[in-house]
Amino acid sequence: MTSYPASTSTLRFTTDRCPACDHTERLPLGPVRYGSNALVADSDASDLVRQLGRIELVECAACGFRWTDPQYSMELVLALYRQNEETHWEASGRDWSDHLERLKPCLQPGASVLDVGCYTGSFLHRLGSGYNRHGI
Repeated sequence: MTSYPASTSTLRFTTDRCPACDHTERLPLGPVRYGSNALVADSDASDLVRQLGRIELVECAACGFRWTDPQYSMELVLALYRQNEETHWEASGRDWSDHLERLKPCLQPGASVLDVGCYTGSFLHRLGSGYNRHGI
């Protein structure tokens, strides 16, 4: 089991306002899913969920911006990355074909694609060189 910082309660926070427009009404979209159908690449995800707790996806009722709640401090996020081997975050063994089959028909040749949270860029690599690929 991977170890995470002992106390995460001081490193997480809930926001009652939309980070994009400051509106106060938000719509619950449900929990962030983990497992084979979710975008969590490793088998240790259950350890992370157990120690950090449930993460919800919410949407602003005014502007449609979506974010996860609670949010985690940069201190905690960096601690998580530092405590794990690089392979912990890789998508080894993941079958990207379903994701690619759904995405490619929506893209024009040469389209720009931004993968937010790409880590090593595995998905962008599998997408192929026919696109203007960017990852953060």
